[in-house]
Amino acid sequence: MLLCSAVAQADAESDPSIMALEKPNQAEKIQIIGKKHLDASAPVGQSVFIDIADMSPATSNLSQLVADIPGADLNGQGGLFQVFSLRGMSRWRVLTQIAGMPIHTERRAGTAASFISPWLMQQVEIIKGPVSTLYGSGAMAGITQISPRQFSGFNLQSGFADEVAFYNAGWGNEQYSFGLAHRQEQNTFTPTGDELNSQFKQTSASFSGNWALNDNIDSQLLILSSLGKDIGKANNDDFIDKKRTIYPEEKHLISQFSLISGNDWQTRFAIHKQQLDTEVTRFNKRINQVDSQATDYSFSFLQRWQSELFDGQWGFEQEYRDNIKADETQLSLTSSERIDTQVLAASVANSALFTSINYQQDNWSFGGGARLSYVRQSSALASTLASTLVSDLAADSPNENANKQSDHAVTSYASAAYQLSPEWQVTSSISSGFRFPTVSERFYHGTTGRGQTIGNPNLVAETAKNAELGLQYQTPQLSMQLSAFNNRIKHYIERIDIDENSRSYKNLHRGDIKGIEFSLSQQLTDSLSYAFSGHHLSGKNQSGARLGDISPDKLQLALKYQHNDWQANLRLKHRFSHKNVAAGEQALDSVDIVNVDFSYDLSDTWQLSLWVNNLLDKEYQLTADNKSALSAQRQVGLSLSWAMD
Repeated sequence: MLLCSAVAQADAESDPSIMALEKPNQAEKIQIIGKKHLDASAPVGQSVFIDIADMSPATSNLSQLVADIPGADLNGQGGLFQVFSLRGMSRWRVLTQIAGMPIHTERRAGTAASFISPWLMQQVEIIKGPVSTLYGSGAMAGITQISPRQFSGFNLQSGFADEVAFYNAGWGNEQYSFGLAHRQEQNTFTPTGDELNSQFKQTSASFSGNWALNDNIDSQLLILSSLGKDIGKANNDDFIDKKRTIYPEEKHLISQFSLISGNDWQTRFAIHKQQLDTEVTRFNKRINQVDSQATDYSFSFLQRWQSELFDGQWGFEQEYRDNIKADETQLSLTSSERIDTQVLAASVANSALFTSINYQQDNWSFGGGARLSYVRQSSALASTLASTLVSDLAADSPNENANKQSDHAVTSYASAAYQLSPEWQVTSSISSGFRFPTVSERFYHGTTGRGQTIGNPNLVAETAKNAELGLQYQTPQLSMQLSAFNNRIKHYIERIDIDENSRSYKNLHRGDIKGIEFSLSQQLTDSLSYAFSGHHLSGKNQSGARLGDISPDKLQLALKYQHNDWQANLRLKHRFSHKNVAAGEQALDSVDIVNVDFSYDLSDTWQLSLWVNNLLDKEYQLTADNKSALSAQRQVGLSLSWAMD
């Protein structure tokens, strides 16, 4: 799909059920909380929309939704906490927002947003490329913006597939919306019969209310809650005889209040309380339990303006992460010795000012923007041990006051788009991004699923410079998009091994990631349409060694046939072999993956759905991570839905 600098907007009738198709430039009609790229003449990145209502009921988390778009793929080890990569970057380099609120995590794998059932999502927008100027630290590879679902009337859904079961309910009108989702899974199996540690139970709920305070100002209250139990970490470790990692409990509570004045301004205040318990059992040796928690506060204000020739916006943001704590208990299985340690106690304050301006004249569109960000991090724990162990890993001289860190970053972007004809458009942009090291990378000193992790307080911020060039062709029946990008990251943070059982982080001098993405979609007949897409990515450090998280090249074909009361989707993915890998990764063989789904409208209110995942029953590594889980065996599922306005 096109790496275009002009932001593609989705219209109300868009149907990305074939695949997450990128849309041509259209004027924004609906105000979305937290969205800062509302004007199609403000090129800041490539925007992809996924309408959750059109996706298969088999979808279990956000990563599965995102992984099928060009430039994206699965990353990490598998299971419910499976994450994804965008343009060769993952973990803390991809920002996730829910209705404008940034979602942070201390897990090195990054934010999965898996605590929200897809049933409670209305739409997901993915912007690929550095968009730090508008969205701040962490948006170096892009951002995923989740819009919570607004239910209309009564909605019920239930389904099952082998070891999977889910039960969903929702109700709403123009003012209120309620949603409840429960899903659970027993351990699944690979095609050769090996058991996967993929079990979980999860219940999540949503509430939103919308009120007009007067003719100009609307208000919105959003509450999201989630409780997860016994979440297995699926990886290739022998969890039956060697080691098992499980998350006994995961809790989230998000509360947000927003005020919106049409397209003039919006402001919001949000609180996110989260808790995650981790248990790592090394059989016949010891059990390590880590209980972590954090409370995040965020406030933002955005003001838009418009003149005869120009339009733009300015705003400020404030985030405060408090009570970021992790307590570890180690219990020996041979001597019953117990050791209690606090492995993280930190706080973060982040402030920013940003602005952007756009100009459109005849066939030309220009855009630009800038951001000033400031961060302050502090740890309540002495970092003498960590500083001693990783002092030789510092990018610069060691910080004398390692327990308190502060930094600032200035980012900007500039872009231009030219309409060659009503069908053809050329786009280009240059942009910068940044990412402050997380408190875990700097201050955490304790156990993870991989072993001991020791933070490096001497880490410095990553910065990125990205150049993009795109070409798109658009008619009512045919859409073609092609793009290329080059992203250079300075002070790239990489995880390294200190010894066999200990790991830490180090700044590399530089990392370079390049890529090409394309998509072609066409409506062949009134009933039949297709989408063909793919990408090629490469990433190396200053020494020419491979960077981690670079996803394999891929080609995808999606066919959709819809006739009267039924529709069918066929998705074929060819993942090329991936032999030149980074440290901590494994080579991948090529593989062909086929998924199909079918739905039939039994009546105006009832719908029956059938799907088959991994139709060819292929066994393959999900990602290049050297602990990646294997694919699950062929899975057949059935669901029944009922909806009434």
